[in-house]
Amino acid sequence: MSSTSNNDNDAIEHPQSIYSAWSDSLKPAIEKLLNGFSDGLIFEELFRITYAMVLGNHGEKLYQNTQQLIHKHLVEKVRPKLIELPLAEFLALLKLEWDKYNKSIIMIRDILGYMNRIYVPVKNLESITDLGLRLFRDDIILFSTRQRCFMYALLEVIANKRRGELIDGTTIQEMSHFFTKFNVQEYNLCNEEFETLYLQHLKEFYQSEIEKLLIENIALEYINKIIIFINEEIQHVIFYFDQSIEQHFTQLLIDEFITKHKTRLMKMEKSRIYPMFELNQYD
Repeated sequence: MSSTSNNDNDAIEHPQSIYSAWSDSLKPAIEKLLNGFSDGLIFEELFRITYAMVLGNHGEKLYQNTQQLIHKHLVEKVRPKLIELPLAEFLALLKLEWDKYNKSIIMIRDILGYMNRIYVPVKNLESITDLGLRLFRDDIILFSTRQRCFMYALLEVIANKRRGELIDGTTIQEMSHFFTKFNVQEYNLCNEEFETLYLQHLKEFYQSEIEKLLIENIALEYINKIIIFINEEIQHVIFYFDQSIEQHFTQLLIDEFITKHKTRLMKMEKSRIYPMFELNQYD
């Protein structure tokens, strides 16, 4: 093993050898995996090449080349499939592309195993798994022309569930896990833009009922019904994200559907609901 490693290491000492090792072996192998194929690849040989490159102090070049290759694949191969896709088909194809991509990243991680274990931690770099997650998030989900489509597609699923339509539970559960995966480092998919779009859709959905309750001048009944629908709505939202957003979204909905109408409600029945506003308690 030592003799083989030393020979491989010696063979990849010179710049031309580095270029050949990447362009002739690793690059086509990684491209093949990203396209969903692995037949004909000898993983032990590919691992030895990456092992020798890291031992030869070419870990930086190997990491950068891999990152650029994955980014190029996502931008040139995956992104075009999603552009201008009908909303109803967007999430299904997105999930399909993610599943295929995730499998390829696992195999790429195995090829780059030595670099991932030795070079990456020392240089404080993202692991190959986290790198793959972030690139998919940045290049596909958060790509400016697709981000709103992703959000609208998610809002449409929530709206369908709100209307009582039957939705495949397995699909929903998979999507929930899918979203959780993308909480890589500090970014959260449940951001300010999503909140704005979500509130807009929610107001449109409940607009007629809310106006009817306000016109009928029954403040306490209004608050009681709003609290019921807020509790139901929060369950829809945390199903797709996680429990940590419950308090924030509850306050968001209370501000939108109760606090915003505070003056109008207090004029209706001041003596009965004034203490609620004073204590900021609506349970």
